[in-house]
Amino acid sequence: MKPNFYTLKELETYEFTDLRYRMIKYRFQELIQSGKIKVGDKVYKQKNKWLVHISLVGKFQAKRRLQSHKNVYYENEISINLKDSYNSDYYHLIGYYILKLLSPEQSLYRVEAGEKKGGYHIHLATTADFESINNALTILEEILLIRIVGNSNTHVEKIRIHSCYMDYINKAVIY
Repeated sequence: MKPNFYTLKELETYEFTDLRYRMIKYRFQELIQSGKIKVGDKVYKQKNKWLVHISLVGKFQAKRRLQSHKNVYYENEISINLKDSYNSDYYHLIGYYILKLLSPEQSLYRVEAGEKKGGYHIHLATTADFESINNALTILEEILLIRIVGNSNTHVEKIRIHSCYMDYINKAVIY
């Protein structure tokens, strides 16, 4: 078996999708018949089992009525953890400033409780490019007088699997 390929049963076992095996098989057949995925580089059959590349996992998510923020295809994510005793209100302030600095690009943020008691961090999803993100974080450093860009706990990355990221960012919201 090639790396990053999973059987249809493993998609359920490793919780890549919230569908059950029977629905995964049905969705797989539906995608093959409609031509949305083709047997080749990312889908192949080994013995009697179909193997699917990890990049196709988003096609196996449950179909739900979309909320407004899920209609947006966010491209990049930002995670900031200052590792100090900042409260959730401070992280909401950071999120507010970043949203304002990145406008008119669409962005959304969630403040999440950390592993330490009383610790928090923030996740942001945005349609902005890396240069705009870097500029916004640099301006934010000057406004709040904190180190964000050079902080080892600040991560800016491209979102690889959009549906999985959206599920992750919505898992534990602190209001």
